[in-house]
Amino acid sequence: MKEIKKMLTFDDVLLKPHYSEILPSEVNVNSVLSKNFDLNIPIISAGMDTVTEIEMAYNMALNGGIGTIHKNLSISQQSNMIKQLKKIVNGYSYSIMAFDSSTKIFSVKSMVFNEYIDDCIFVINNNKIVNIVTKEDIEELDFKENDSLESLKVNKIFYADINSKPEDILNMMDNNRVDNVILVSKDSVVAVAKRKWLKPYLECEIPLLDNNKSVKVLGAIGVSEDSLNRAKSLFLAGVDGIIIDCAHGHSKRVIDLARQIKKDWPTSFVIAGNVVTKEAIRDLAVTKVDAIKVGIGPGSICTTRIISGVGVPQFSAILETVEEAKKYNISIIADGGLKTSGDIVKALAAGANAVMIGSLIAGCEESPSEKVYLDGKVYKKYRGMGSASAMKAGSADRYGQESLKKFVPEGIEGLITYKGHLKDTLYSLVGGLKSGMGYMGAKNLYELEQNAEFIQQTGIGLTESNTHSVSILSNTNHNKK
Repeated sequence: MKEIKKMLTFDDVLLKPHYSEILPSEVNVNSVLSKNFDLNIPIISAGMDTVTEIEMAYNMALNGGIGTIHKNLSISQQSNMIKQLKKIVNGYSYSIMAFDSSTKIFSVKSMVFNEYIDDCIFVINNNKIVNIVTKEDIEELDFKENDSLESLKVNKIFYADINSKPEDILNMMDNNRVDNVILVSKDSVVAVAKRKWLKPYLECEIPLLDNNKSVKVLGAIGVSEDSLNRAKSLFLAGVDGIIIDCAHGHSKRVIDLARQIKKDWPTSFVIAGNVVTKEAIRDLAVTKVDAIKVGIGPGSICTTRIISGVGVPQFSAILETVEEAKKYNISIIADGGLKTSGDIVKALAAGANAVMIGSLIAGCEESPSEKVYLDGKVYKKYRGMGSASAMKAGSADRYGQESLKKFVPEGIEGLITYKGHLKDTLYSLVGGLKSGMGYMGAKNLYELEQNAEFIQQTGIGLTESNTHSVSILSNTNHNKK
């Protein structure tokens, strides 16, 4: 019988603390993924249809990470999302569209909002702006086929000079209880300030921006017949990198596609995955990809290991692939299995250059899934890309099932607790990372890996690691007599 190796996951290990002269506030969490691609925080949001669309990608970049627009969209929808993001500069959207007030709402919804061509439009009557209509205005509106834009409620219209201070424009919004202000220059409309773009921009400290001061963003593609066309469309839209998203990245389809993309766009930033072995790293290295995603089956909504019986516990998978990837100067992105900020510290200390997260941020306001109210609590819907509904929506090729009439799901659908805004969640996750680096005496991620000394803990050790022997109260608002 062949030797059975013992493999570990995050809960199986701890980092031994070191002598330190470094405070958490002094560490640098910048990560280099390639010679032309850095992250200000080593976190990437997953290309999942309940995790990352426009708002998540925008706010991920403003907070120093990067978002991945998922591929459960038509090619035009996905590329239009990228275009829209690239037209937001300094919190202002330079994407302007206008329709005559007689235009049918149905036509606008299908032409504009369903295709993500724009985030808001101007309603024109006799060459004058008479209303501003956003996606939110008509998203759940019960309208008839012949209803026109002039039948919509008229929103207040305010103008400001394009050279006004952004803070003053936000104050104008607050004082007048509006979410949009039209920006003009010499009586010509040039942009629109929208609260959901401007406010987080003014609050950001370490935004990840391109040379045009737009946020950076990634786009996911699959391994189907249209993948090269999708990649081309995303590159033309201005995407900053492509992720070849496949459950089994150590496959001919992924290798051939990665090689072709690097041949057609040699300077592009390309991530391939998912894999868990050093042999996969070697075979993908010949394609010249910049980074490789590691993880098969560790996600909270993934059932691949149960359904197929394959996978490698995530911590050991990272250790094995990192060692091989360094030989080829390829970055490793740990994808899945991360439940806490402590797991992020362990993944990066094990040698990953960044982590990809889904469940940790799926409950944030900025995720594209809808809220659910249950028993007095607020949740958001969250589903694996291997769930039956997600595969029907377009992710079947990720699991090699696009030709099947009936899917064999490798993921589930569920609810996840609503967490509020992404900024606060990322602050906690990065704060935990910085704390771990402080314990390790590491002023940057390179030193975190170099200083790392892992120990294995028992199940009782894990119990000791969690809160125990007390009844937990809320951290705030305790009742006092």
